[in-house]
Amino acid sequence: MTAPVSTTGHLQAGRGHLTEDERAEVLEIMDRRRMTVGDIMKEIGVNPLNASLGNALRQRWSLSEDLLALLRPWIAKNRRP
Repeated sequence: MTAPVSTTGHLQAGRGHLTEDERAEVLEIMDRRRMTVGDIMKEIGVNPLNASLGNALRQRWSLSEDLLALLRPWIAKNRRP
């Protein structure tokens, strides 16, 4: 059985995208702190070998709602004042 597809877009239920502003902020934080995607994943408590965030940043793929829920507070915490 496949997951239901959203009728408002092309995403499966439980998935979402980074906004362009969020994507830009993550890239700015990575540059400023000289971080890799794996470093971010470790900081938010996710396996650093998980390629989800890298794919979302490079190819604008969707992320799980769980990962977005971990990533958005991290962005807020690390945002340039």
